[in-house]
Amino acid sequence: MNVYFILLRLFAAHILADFFLQPRSWVEQRRERGLRAPVLYIHVIIVGILSWLFLGFWHTVTVPLFIMATHFLIDWWKSGRPDKLRYFIIDQALHMLMLVAVWIWFAHSQLILMYDAFNLFSHPDFWVVATGYLIVLHPFSVLVAQFTRKWQPSLTEHSDDDEPKTGLPEAGKWIGYMERILILTLILMHQFQAIGFLITAKSIFRFGEITGKRGRAEAEYVLIGSFISFTLSILLGIVVAALI
Repeated sequence: MNVYFILLRLFAAHILADFFLQPRSWVEQRRERGLRAPVLYIHVIIVGILSWLFLGFWHTVTVPLFIMATHFLIDWWKSGRPDKLRYFIIDQALHMLMLVAVWIWFAHSQLILMYDAFNLFSHPDFWVVATGYLIVLHPFSVLVAQFTRKWQPSLTEHSDDDEPKTGLPEAGKWIGYMERILILTLILMHQFQAIGFLITAKSIFRFGEITGKRGRAEAEYVLIGSFISFTLSILLGIVVAALI
């Protein structure tokens, strides 16, 4: 077994626990209450369970316990920080660093010789593709939201309070999910022309639809978010395709 895919499993467990299984309300409770927030401990337990399951070495709990302890300390530190892009990046970088550290110890210990060859999720390509799809969803959506946050005050300045709000609730979030999934899928299928068509079609549609209603500021805001999303998805798709 390629030991590098053990690290990939730990990354997948982290992404699933930190983004898919942690509601926004939990993050807000942690920020307001710190160590007094029960959701902090629930989240850490979820992180440990998923790390143990995804690791696939049922006889050891050292790695999950280390991940739980470091995850708790990092999240505790971040709970007292403002909701800004730099703290999000530092938070995730610290988590990744701890995963790499425990993986280096684990991969070079005698425990690696006891690997269970009958693990159902032992194929490397499965973990490469699965982790890729996890990343294009929540981690990238949070990154895009944090990156575009600084332009949101400009939208308020250019908006008309008397103008009725249009659009479906959370439609933009789900559009982002689907477009990133499509881009990653098309890259894995080597359908690069279709990606160009998708980007062109969305850009023309959104710019034309918004410019006539709310002005240039919102049109540019949407296009910035879209092209950040496109760029991240394409770069990740290239990496995933190269790994498999």
